[in-house]
Amino acid sequence: MWTNKNIIRTGINDYGCIKISSDDVEFAFSPGEGSAASSLFVDAIQGEARKIWISSMVISSGTILGSLHDFLERGGVIEGIYDETQMRHIEHTLEETNSPVLELWNHIKVNLVGKKSTPISVSSPHDFMHNKVLVTDNTVVTGSFNLSHNAELNAENALSIHDEGLAKKYQVYIENLIKKYNIPEPERREHLTAHLHN
Repeated sequence: MWTNKNIIRTGINDYGCIKISSDDVEFAFSPGEGSAASSLFVDAIQGEARKIWISSMVISSGTILGSLHDFLERGGVIEGIYDETQMRHIEHTLEETNSPVLELWNHIKVNLVGKKSTPISVSSPHDFMHNKVLVTDNTVVTGSFNLSHNAELNAENALSIHDEGLAKKYQVYIENLIKKYNIPEPERREHLTAHLHN
């Protein structure tokens, strides 16, 4: 990629599964295997789990949102957090283009906490929530791969780590983020003001 500066051709046939200690780790690189990277998230959602934890800057992949919607329809539980400020721009675009993805997103987001961040500029603090993590009872799916269709076209990576102990740690991490940012609007404004002055 660095030599020929051709990102489009990278990642082709770069997916699979390896064993680290006793744990299976599946991997995929986009753009060459962008759909395989998305499938790592979808496979985890469609597994045996009754609950899913999510911490993601954005969630705009129709494939992933559709799987989450089906998961809820089956009686599954979702909790998590996303960056509300970053998603607001995507919501506006989805609304302008009359995309069916917006309806899926609106169905999912009521289960999540939106973290308000400072709009990105050269002079502003970069306090947006940049996680890309989906967790089930015994699996962590993460990497640089955003939960978006665009991620399939970028040079990204995704890992699906089948390790119950690691999954429990991520569950606690996400639950702590939810507690931190699930605060009423007036308190949230006070918190942000204090953060900006520190």
